[in-house]
Amino acid sequence: MKIIMLVRKLHKAAPYGIGGKTMKTINIFLLISLCLLSSCFDDEINPLFGNFTGKDNCGWTGFNFVEDLNCFSRPCFNPNNPDEFVCIQEIFNDTNSNFNDSQTIVKFNLKTKEKTVLAKVSSFYSQIDWSSIGWIAYGDNGNIYIIKDDGSEKRKINPVFAHPACRFNEEGTKLIFRRRIDLSASDKQRNPGLLLLRRMYIIDLSGNIIDTLCIDGTKDYCGTFGIHDWRNTGFVSTYGKDGKTGIEFRNESGVLTSVIYDKRDDDKYPKDIEWNGKTDDVTYSVSNTGLMQIISGKIRVIRHYCDKVNYGYFSVSPDGEKIIAEKSLYTRINDCSAQEEKFLVIMDIDGRNEERIEIPE
Repeated sequence: MKIIMLVRKLHKAAPYGIGGKTMKTINIFLLISLCLLSSCFDDEINPLFGNFTGKDNCGWTGFNFVEDLNCFSRPCFNPNNPDEFVCIQEIFNDTNSNFNDSQTIVKFNLKTKEKTVLAKVSSFYSQIDWSSIGWIAYGDNGNIYIIKDDGSEKRKINPVFAHPACRFNEEGTKLIFRRRIDLSASDKQRNPGLLLLRRMYIIDLSGNIIDTLCIDGTKDYCGTFGIHDWRNTGFVSTYGKDGKTGIEFRNESGVLTSVIYDKRDDDKYPKDIEWNGKTDDVTYSVSNTGLMQIISGKIRVIRHYCDKVNYGYFSVSPDGEKIIAEKSLYTRINDCSAQEEKFLVIMDIDGRNEERIEIPE
């Protein structure tokens, strides 16, 4: 309805001298173009999920997404070469199971189209990081591994059980990650001091502990805190507290320096965050909003989410000019399931000129 009203307004505002056939052709062109552009902007239409309101409609499993059988995800640019990146290739066994048959870290060159398999991983739930001195770090089943960007010298370096997210410092000589502590509600009640173990660890590339940080802590508690990018000036991170989620800057001692995003909205928790190359702008993704940027304190959406389209993990090129991101397209199968097609796209830093990246299987 909004599109039709806009076309009518354009028709009324048309300059004299445009014939009926010409104006009709223009109207049809505008209508088709606006329909395509509006597919992720009209909140009144819910073509994928229909009237789905919760798991009661579909049994205890709820709405089911049938994942892509062979897809690429979690890209990370080479910090020394904007034409090269690494990502995860995921291969599933069949359409009735979300069990991974294979997950591998692959390197791909955008110019030569060369694909190189670097390592096989067993359980991958976080972003990869590529250091300026040629090491790649990733989390796998409670451990942190590093591997050279030619696939050699793989080794485990975490001194304690680890959360899979880890980040290099700018020089590539240190890593930071959060210690993983799995506690039940009764464990926390009996011994709340155990939450002091949930600290951020800074280690060298041999796994030696350099420092530990207790963020937003008390005498018996370290807060939930996620590092997403690390520069010489400090960290950009996410937090969850007091019913809010946010993005903030902290110095290398973990002291808060500024908050740049703070929302009381649990379903808009930032999924991935990066400083943009050589600027202090921040790009982040939110599952039900899209790709966002904070520039000079102002938030803008550069690629929109809708029922049929979603953006996930991404990477900003070292020159700050490009973004590679996961993109998922959803096709409804029935009232309780949808088929997902996942692939990588490359776009300008402002979200324009998006193109699909074709990587050989």
